[in-house]
Amino acid sequence: MFGKKYLFLILLIPIFFIYQNCSDLESSSDIGSLENSSVNSSSLSYKEKRKSLGLIYGPNATQEVIDKTESLGGWYYTYSTHPNRDEPGRHTNTVRMANRNDKEFVPMVHTRYFITDETGSSCPLLNRFRRGNEGVCTISEMVNSLEEMKSLFSSSNQPKHIMVFNEPWRKGDQFASSTGEHYALTPWQAAASYSLIEVAAKRANLNVVGPTIGDGDSSVLWFSEFLKRCHDLRNDSEFRCKLSGIRTFSYHAYQCHSSFFEEELGERKLQYDLINLMKNSDRSWYGGYNWEKYILSRKIWLTETTCNWDKDVKEAQYNGQYIRTQKKSCQRATGQQKGYGSLPVLIDLPKDRLERFAWWTTYANPKQDSDVGQINQSSVNRITAARLVDDKNEYTPMGRAIESLWLGNRLSQVNCSE
Repeated sequence: MFGKKYLFLILLIPIFFIYQNCSDLESSSDIGSLENSSVNSSSLSYKEKRKSLGLIYGPNATQEVIDKTESLGGWYYTYSTHPNRDEPGRHTNTVRMANRNDKEFVPMVHTRYFITDETGSSCPLLNRFRRGNEGVCTISEMVNSLEEMKSLFSSSNQPKHIMVFNEPWRKGDQFASSTGEHYALTPWQAAASYSLIEVAAKRANLNVVGPTIGDGDSSVLWFSEFLKRCHDLRNDSEFRCKLSGIRTFSYHAYQCHSSFFEEELGERKLQYDLINLMKNSDRSWYGGYNWEKYILSRKIWLTETTCNWDKDVKEAQYNGQYIRTQKKSCQRATGQQKGYGSLPVLIDLPKDRLERFAWWTTYANPKQDSDVGQINQSSVNRITAARLVDDKNEYTPMGRAIESLWLGNRLSQVNCSE
């Protein structure tokens, strides 16, 4: 009897070590904790499908632009954790519009700082981001700010999500170098910062939409490194990074080829490219984590898209030619030009391939803003062609296209003339 008792204890030892080793990884239930989203869009009414359309009110958006477009879209964002802007000589309010139209605001932590109110007051997320004697954000400060923001909205359109880190692989308007020295956020900085935001978001009952992935190799590589750094920090005492807290991936793609989105999102090329980067040289998973299951279980939001970087546009840009026009963007987005038609594809993709998308942008001033870091004739043409509202507060051809999409009219019949 004595011998059997110790034999039993000896047999338990390997089981104990296996349990300890597995506990260092997030459980498989954490990976698959999302609700079942494999709903084909064809089974939804158009009224439900169109709610996937979002609007972007960037820094240049005026109150007139907000009022003009208020009936469009089921959700929107402002590149800030706050829906309003209170600046010297200018105040914009999106809350009235959102409450009147039952529209969801999605706050965003843009980069290294957390915006605490509509005046732009902020606190740095990490010690290394401090400027002078300012204090680093506390969890309580972030939670209180998010709760105050949520209190502005009606019970029927309460914010449910928070986005983190817009194009973090870039530094200002310059693309990052291969060494990562010019990243807006290094993958480690993003993982450490996200670990704090995730706690605040959970307490404020918000689901996290992860850092932006772009349609270029450098951004996908950055995101794979971010996931690895988050996994490395899973048991860190200061920055415990939880992969399961990221419910959704954010994606930017500035193309209007219908085949591009059919492949990238419909066939999940984006996810499989990312999955391949999560493997070691011997094809085993980094950190022993089931990355394929994790990545394929996340939802996808296309949070910025236009026709600005179709292949021929890039080639013309490099050759010093400026061919972008409002008419051409409208024709391409709506499918009136052969081989193109991003909007029909995006609205028809099933929810397990694309849950939401947003056109960039409602309004931008091409003389003050640029999509490539410098203001020249090319950037002016592209911004003018992409925006939904012009300087006279009238819909551009793209504005008419988005309005038609929202109303359920045939995109092939949109008037794309300038």
